Amino acid sequence: MSIFKLFFDKKIPSFDYSQQLLFAIKYDHINIIKYIYDELYQPQEYQNLFKIYQTMIQSKSKVIADYFEEKYDFKKIIKKNEFISILIDLISINDIENCKKIIDIIIEKDSFTDFTDQFLKAALDNNNEICQCFLDKKVTIDLHNAIRNCLKNINTNEEILYKLIDNCNSFEKELFIQIVFNEAIINNINMAKNLIMKYKPSINSQSLFHAVSSHDEKLVADIFKCNIDSSTINSVLQEGSVLIIAVFNNDFEIVKILLESNQIDVNLYELKDGNTALI
Repeated sequence: MSIFKLFFDKKIPSFDYSQQLLFAIKYDHINIIKYIYDELYQPQEYQNLFKIYQTMIQSKSKVIADYFEEKYDFKKIIKKNEFISILIDLISINDIENCKKIIDIIIEKDSFTDFTDQFLKAALDNNNEICQCFLDKKVTIDLHNAIRNCLKNINTNEEILYKLIDNCNSFEKELFIQIVFNEAIINNINMAKNLIMKYKPSINSQSLFHAVSSHDEKLVADIFKCNIDSSTINSVLQEGSVLIIAVFNNDFEIVKILLESNQIDVNLYELKDGNTALI
């Protein structure tokens, strides 16, 4: 402080003190902040106030935050889009407490704000706690868009997908479980198995054909623990029934599982050549 006052012992006309103030905020020098504000510079311009707030939040100093929030009503001063920009930065540095604070401010400014992009940012960073914060506050999120984007990103934590699914209404939940399950069978067998254990999804013909074509006997066995009817088991594609596909792939353990279901029709044939599983 004494060194700073040595260089700035009195106010210099037309000198820009904004950078000195931001530096003091960044490095948590509350005495220098008070001296600048009381003796040298009291910011009024919007852009400077925004930078002060942004730096103040990133500093994580309660003392500095309390000091400036006594002098400025940042909730009214800062624009909603600027708060959203700050929120994205906070997600990047995993500042959960300030994320909660900024989300509340944004909701107070506009309760209809769509937080889908910000949720996806947290999901991409595999930040379960911030994702849960969005869901707990019941903010607006395009669940369909969020689930689709999480599925595209192979690094997304499964738990985040489950959180999204569990926040759907009953009709949407069943639909999204089916979408995620069908995608997982093709691209992530372990996730498909976890979905079976967690949700016991209804199995359609698409799910069953993908499972049999995966050559994974454990997946096929798990599927038969779910709700699956004979019409699904005996669906026929161009390549034939699931039994024909398993036979042609020499997946004998899967053939055994299918036959043990007691619902399989061994006489179904390929649409292309007319072959059955027995021929």
